[in-house]
Order: sequence, then structure tokens, then C-alpha cells
Amino acid sequence: MRTEASAVLGRGARSAVDLDELFADLGAFLLRDLMRTTDARVNCLVRGADEAAALARLPANLEWYRIWDHVDPERLGVVVGDLSEPGLGLDPEEFDPGGLRGDGCQP
Repeated sequence: MRTEASAVLGRGARSAVDLDELFADLGAFLLRDLMRTTDARVNCLVRGADEAAALARLPANLEWYRIWDHVDPERLGVVVGDLSEPGLGLDPEEFDPGGLRGDGCQP
């Protein structure tokens, strides 16, 4: 299954799928669909030195997927973190397994 998932995501025929890459791929299209079907503000978990740096990464990433035109930047926010870190790389007081800041949308 990992080989098929890699091929579908354009990653070639690999025997393993990097979860960071997989979640980035899925997250981009989930973000697009949330923007299309809801009026919610969507906060995305993004790596960066700070919120401004993380927010600056999103347009280039979404352009790569050719979906930036489907995103309303006014409804887009970031939570600085890292999927590969314990607690998503968030400070313990920020980490809430039940959801993060926003209109009920979890990154």
C-alpha cells in the first residue's frame, strides 16, 4: 500500500512514505476543500521560526500544489509547530489533543 500511495502522490515507487510529506500532501487538499465548502477560519500547523515565517511558507507551498487560487488568505492562519515533534512541537500549554485554535477545524 505504501508503494501505491507514493505513486499516487507523485513520489515515485518507494517502499515507504514520509509522514511529513504525506500530511503536507493531504493537508493542502484538505485546506482547499475546507475553503470551498465552509466559511471557517482554518489554522494550519506549519514549521517556521515564528508565526510570520510560517505564514510566509504557505503561498509557495500551495502554489506548488496549484491550489493557492482556491484559498482565501483572510481566512487562513498558522500554528507554528512540527508533526515530527512530541506534542506537535507546541508548548505544553498550547497543545490540546482535542483541537487547536480556530472555528473547530483541526490542522
